[in-house]
Formats: sequence, C-alpha cells, structure tokens
Amino acid sequence: MAGYFEQEKTTNIKILLLNTPEDYPYRDIENWPHINGVFYSMEDQERVVNGLQGVLRGECYFTQKLVSYLITHSGNYRYNSTESALLTHREKEILNKLRIGASNNEIARSLFISENTVKNASL
Repeated sequence: MAGYFEQEKTTNIKILLLNTPEDYPYRDIENWPHINGVFYSMEDQERVVNGLQGVLRGECYFTQKLVSYLITHSGNYRYNSTESALLTHREKEILNKLRIGASNNEIARSLFISENTVKNASL
C-alpha cells in the first residue's frame, strides 16, 4: 500500500474539474478517481487562481458543501482488486475520506474512531 501512494506522489498528476456547472451532481463528482479539485463555472478568477495554487502545493480544492457531502456519503472509492484485497473495509473508508481532503480529526469524528486509528490506517 505504501508503494502505491509513493508512486502517486511522484507522478504529480492532478485531476481537476474545471468550469463545472453549479448543478453537476455530487454523486457524479464522487465517481471521479483521485480528484484534487472542483472549480465551478461561476467562480471568480481570484478564487480559481488561489485554488489552483493550493492544488499545486498538494492541497485539494472543494466547496464546503461538496466536502460535507463526500464525508457523509462517500464510500465508492475505486481501488484496484489487488489493493482492495489487502485493505479492510474500515481502512478503505478512512483512505477515501483522506482522498477527499478530510482531516484526521474529521475522519475520526465521522467514523466514531480515534485519531490514532486514522493515523495508523493511513501509514
């Protein structure tokens, strides 16, 4: 598992949705694998520039509403079969929430687990 994330970091490929319609369904956004940001068509230039700079620094860019949706409804993260067999359901839940930018504390609270459990699962 650690090798997978190391490879991910070295490729430095960012997946973004640009000029996204305001009514684009969250469940469709959730289906994009390893997405780093969603920029809506109505966002002003300054927010887009700041968001893109954040993504280049390794951050994710999502609206608060989208993050709330993903944290509470997400669970459809796509793993390949060999990775999936090595992970427990709980580890997949934790990694999915990390993927969308949730903090360790947010994950721990939403899954009713300790922050240490979150940290251990993400190693």
